[in-house]
Amino acid sequence: MVYLRTFLFFQILIFHPALADSITEDTSLNFGTIALKDNLAQYNLRVALNGQITNDDAIVILSPGYPAQFSLTGFPANTLITISVSPAAGDTQLAGFTNPSSSQFQVHNFETLSPFNTDANGEKTFTMGATLTTSGIGSYMDAMYIIFIDVTASY
Repeated sequence: MVYLRTFLFFQILIFHPALADSITEDTSLNFGTIALKDNLAQYNLRVALNGQITNDDAIVILSPGYPAQFSLTGFPANTLITISVSPAAGDTQLAGFTNPSSSQFQVHNFETLSPFNTDANGEKTFTMGATLTTSGIGSYMDAMYIIFIDVTASY
């Protein structure tokens, strides 16, 4: 079995330069520590908004992951906010080193309860889930895998 730890790191973008609005990443999306029985097909692991984890049988969960959590502050009160993620899907990379022989995961189907309204103080906390898919070919190193995603709040 191959043991893998995966984390997501987010770059935050906000489109409205005239206001002092900000997004803070409180918790990174984490797919936990997993092991693959094989990599003969593409297998999925989903971390939902509510923290529920679903996985194909070939993915063994050694320690569960959890959704990302973000806090919005300084936005206009009671304003409709739309969250977008770019890229909509992307491949992971090995954290701290490169090895072209190692397979990568794809992270996709990012999920938030967007659009939503800020509260009377212009604040809101939201979570984000996603799906991790194995390559279905090759092998993985025992390592941490990361991906950088841009999160944008528009209004």
